[in-house]
Parts: sequence; C-alpha cells; structure tokens
Amino acid sequence: MEMLLLLLVLLPGSLAVPEDLTGKAFSFPYSSSFGSVNITSDQRNSLKNFTLCFQYQPSAGSINPLFSLYPTNGSCSFSLSKNYDRQYRLYVCGNTLSFCCSSVFQDFPGWVRVCVTWDSRTRVAQLWENGKGSVRKGLESRPISLSEEGTPNVVLNSGSSPFQISDINLWDRELPPWEIMAHGTGNVLSWESVWYTTRGATLLESKR
Repeated sequence: MEMLLLLLVLLPGSLAVPEDLTGKAFSFPYSSSFGSVNITSDQRNSLKNFTLCFQYQPSAGSINPLFSLYPTNGSCSFSLSKNYDRQYRLYVCGNTLSFCCSSVFQDFPGWVRVCVTWDSRTRVAQLWENGKGSVRKGLESRPISLSEEGTPNVVLNSGSSPFQISDINLWDRELPPWEIMAHGTGNVLSWESVWYTTRGATLLESKR
C-alpha cells in the first residue's frame, strides 16, 4: 500500500495537445531513481465498469507497480502490481484481489499483454494475460463508490524496478473476450491520442 500513498501526491497534468504514441513505450530504466507518468483524457466518462489493457516488459525477480487508475470525483482508486511470487495484485478501494499469471517468468520474457476488467454492480474483476483469462473474482465488501462521470487519470510508477510499458487503452465498459483479443483502441483513453506528463527518471522511446 506504500505505492498507493506515494501515487496520491502526484499532480495531474497533460500536454497542450494529445500525442500519437503508436510504436512507443514509456521506459523506467533506473532501479534507484523514481519516475512516473500521468495520463489523462479530455473526455468525461462514467467508470462504474471499465476495461484497461496495456503491454509491459517486467524485470526478473522484482516488484512492478504497473498502473493506478483514479476516477475523478470518486472515492475509489484501482492499482495493479506484479510481485516477487509472480502474482498480480489488484487493489480496489483498499481491498485486494490476487491473480496468478499464466505465462512462465523468464529473464527475457518479452512483451506481456495484460487486461483488467471491472464490473461495479457485481464487484467482480478478471485479469487477462497474453489472451488467457483468469478465474473471475469478486469482493464481498460494502458497495464500491465510483464516479458517475469524470475525467479519469492513469498513473504509471516505476517504484524501484526497471520496466517498460506501452499500448495503454481504457474503455468505460467490461469488454467481452473477443474484444479483448482484438487489441482495439479505448474509447476513454487511447494510445493513439495520449495526454500525458512525465516526472523523474522516465523516457519515452521506440518500443523494442
């Protein structure tokens, strides 16, 4: 949870105009230096349900904080990390759901594609890795409060682990499996039209 506390102090911002980042990736190459990226949208959307997809290259034997999602005017945030034990952990308003990855972790794993879906009515999430869906898991807690409408913010945070991340797309609905497999562009945040600011040791470079 220390990652969430650190991310809360980041201020949102954007470029004057959106940029097409097709074929590019944000890199956090330094294990001893903090870097972050804040991605926003010029659209106002309800995020009671959502799907967020991205690709990343992890570091072997490290903890990777992958993203945090903050729906504006909501009292809830979402955060996903990949841990030493190869588990993905999704933090939802102070609650935690764990998902085991399907791929074999190697020192040179290549690009891994991950999607996270959330249904606010049922409080059920699912994680997809390289086209394979996890068991759907739900929270038995009190109702989750998300914003009816607002401008979402996605924060990428290097923590202390070098990694790269690319092709981030966000939809305001839970995508069915065939759409997740289609690798489309999000209707809330699209990698083809990104408003972003960077902070610290962060590089934007060609995807490799």
